[in-house]
Amino acid sequence: MCIDYATDGPIALITVGHTTPRPVSAIQELLTHFQHDSAVGAAVISGNFAFDDPAMPPDLDRAVPGGKPVIAAIEGVCAADGLALALGCDLRLCAPDATFVMPVLEAAPVGAAANAATHLVGVGHALELLLSGESFDAEWAVSTGLVDAMAGSGAVTHDARVLAERAALSGMRPGLDRTVPHRYSRMRTLIAA
Repeated sequence: MCIDYATDGPIALITVGHTTPRPVSAIQELLTHFQHDSAVGAAVISGNFAFDDPAMPPDLDRAVPGGKPVIAAIEGVCAADGLALALGCDLRLCAPDATFVMPVLEAAPVGAAANAATHLVGVGHALELLLSGESFDAEWAVSTGLVDAMAGSGAVTHDARVLAERAALSGMRPGLDRTVPHRYSRMRTLIAA
């Protein structure tokens, strides 16, 4: 399986490879390890966010264990359960060329992605994302609130690491419920700093 876990000072770095089959269980295991590692205070998930995994739990708090901040660094396509995983993170940064899509399935998307998207972007934009099957660009994602900020070209992982280090050194603990909009306000102050 091609999921790398490394630490760099107070940051855990989880990189999902493009050939990783069914990555959710492995990512969950690494995030649980990270949450219990007293040497690190924040994590960055980068790499492949375009995957579909039947093991994806319907509750994002189980997919992305809470406590310490987790930041998604999104480059390229962010789709299906990879999108749900990104929505479960505390902050999402994307590259200018990132695209976001939820493939239309036989049944309407429910559970984790639908709930998180609705809380982040509102019902109208969430329905547009979840039911259209269309691909949305980074500017749309930032303007609707699906993504917190757009990094410069080639800088998304670096910028996510800078935010993670700030969060780790501040001792920030965003909480367990990633679907409550007000809980993001303190995390978003890191972007402005």
